[in-house]
Formats: sequence, structure tokens, C-alpha cells
Amino acid sequence: MALCRNLWLGLAVLTTTGLARPILLDLGAGKQPALAAGSSGLHLVYESSDQNNDIYYRSQAPDATWSQPINLSHSVGVSSQPALSVEGDGSVDVVWTDTSSGNDHPDIYFCRSSDGGKTWSEPVDISHTPRLSHSPRLAVARDGGLQAVWLDTSRQRGAPDVMGAFSQNHGLSWSKPEIISGASGASSSPSVSVSSDGQVHCCWNTAADPPRLAYRHGQPGAWSNIRQFGQGLCSQSQLAVARDKVYFSWIARLQPNQSPNVYLCDSRDWKARNVSQTPGTSNDPSLAVNGSLPVVCWIDTSLDARHPDVWMAQDGRSFDLSHSPGISRKPSVAVQSGHTWVVWEELDRGTCHLKLSQRKGL
Repeated sequence: MALCRNLWLGLAVLTTTGLARPILLDLGAGKQPALAAGSSGLHLVYESSDQNNDIYYRSQAPDATWSQPINLSHSVGVSSQPALSVEGDGSVDVVWTDTSSGNDHPDIYFCRSSDGGKTWSEPVDISHTPRLSHSPRLAVARDGGLQAVWLDTSRQRGAPDVMGAFSQNHGLSWSKPEIISGASGASSSPSVSVSSDGQVHCCWNTAADPPRLAYRHGQPGAWSNIRQFGQGLCSQSQLAVARDKVYFSWIARLQPNQSPNVYLCDSRDWKARNVSQTPGTSNDPSLAVNGSLPVVCWIDTSLDARHPDVWMAQDGRSFDLSHSPGISRKPSVAVQSGHTWVVWEELDRGTCHLKLSQRKGL
């Protein structure tokens, strides 16, 4: 099949015109989606777009049909920023930010399904900190251990730390939160993953001058030294682990007059590569690894600054994935067995819907 190419600054940028069109589904109203794939299928959590502000869950059956939404939070507070992980046996774990503990000091809540998303435990507060806890992320180890990280202002109101807590009994109890970011200054965009040897890997952005990425690994209470890297103004860090190699993606602006682009590196050589190289503004990356092949999605304004699209890069190729008339935001990518799924929120004429793209290979 012929490939359609647009030449920008000498880069061959693929559009979906010359590629097999992905399956595109409208999953209904929602925002802030997070996606994960596992042995029990494809799993989605998101925030309702109505005034209830609850966290909902859906899954995809083997016949590609989607389950009805299940309200996981059903809280008196505002529930937002969901994240999830799937265990090896198909159990699903979810965390989110919730103001049920107080509007001025939201906490991180957790719930779990041991039957692939059919029934769920009652939400529990796993942070219990005196100030703001938000932006949670969750990772699962091969033995079922759970590691949650989030941003927290308990030590300094204006300088959030990356905090973490772990559970060795499938979320029945959690450790006391500890500060992972150390003295690296105000932190943002935490991300976490666990390698097959049980090592926890965590990265975040620092408020250094200029802002950079920070990374450390180890076990709760026994962390490595912090490594800082990245050039220019760095933000929106992402991390993924596959075959015991650590991959990082982030947004960087190398020069004040340049548009932000998406960068990617791994722990093999730590060499940063610009994977977007588009003339528009790139932001909001999401990272996954298919075997040993990293897949990055992001939001890009190259084709229309008023209607940004979801773009994808894989194996040296990048293209516009959504190419929609609305405003695409908050992509989340998941990969498994050669399949790639991307979900995002699409704002069109005042309505926010979740859109899902599914493709096999590229």
C-alpha cells in the first residue's frame, strides 16, 4: 500500500491516508480517560462529564463489545484524575484523586476488582496526608505488589513532592506514605512502573533551572540516587518498563522560539530523540511499549491550532491519528500482542466524548 507523505523540515511524516484506517469508536460522554491492557482484556477508567464528578469503569469483551459503565467512586466529593493497572491474573486496580476527605486536602483513593472488572471493593483512602494529594499513578509488580505515587504538598505548600505508598496484599493495607522525590525541589508529572525483577522505577519533572526530568529506582525505603536529565525546558514526563529496559518520554522546548516537541530516550544509552518534529505545539504525551518497541501518543496543533489532534509515533514513523473536527485532549495508549489502542477525550460543540482508536500494527 502506498504511503502518503508530508515533508516538514526534511522529515517524512506519515498521515493515516496511506495507512490502514484504525477502528474508531465513540464510547460516550466522559473525560480524563486512562487505558490498560492485560490478560483479562482492555480496561478503561474515566471521569464523568456531568456534575457528579465520579470515576467510572468499562471493559472490552473478547467479541469487542463494551460493558456498561460502573461507578467506582460514588463519593460525596469530587473524584478526578483516575489511573489504573492490571495484574497478571487479570485483577484490575484503580486510583484517583478525591475530595471526600475535604475540599482543601483531597486524598488518593483506591479500589480493586479480583474478577476482571465485574465486581469491585469499596474505595479506601491510601494517602491520608494533611494537604493536597493529586495526580496519582499506579504500577503492579509480577508478584502482585502495588506501588502508587502522587504529588503532595504536605511538606511545602508551594513545592509538591512525589510521594508513594505500597501494598503487598492486593491493596488490603498500604504502607505509610514516603517522599520519593527527595530534595529535588517542586515536582510535577510523576510516573511509575515495576520491572520483572521487582524494582520500582519512578520519574517526574523538577523545577530546576531549566526544568528537567528526575529518575530513581529501587524499593520502598531503599531508593537509588536521583538522576536528572533532559535538555531545554522539560515537562510532562512519562515512563514505561519493558524487558527490564526503562523508556522515558517528555515534552521539551530547546529554544525559546521553538515549538515544544515530544522526546524519547531509554536506559540503554540515555540519548534523547525528537519523535514528533512537527511545526505545531506538541503536549500531553502518553507512552507504552509493545515488546521492545515504544509507542508514544500526544496532542498536536500542526494541522489546526484551534482543533488539535492526537498524533502517534512508532518505529520512526509519526502520523495524525484522530484527524477530527473537534478538540482532542488527554490521550492514553495501551499495547498488547501487536495491538495498539488509544483513547482520548474529544470536545465538539460543547460535548465531551471518549474516542477509542484500535489498530493492529502500523
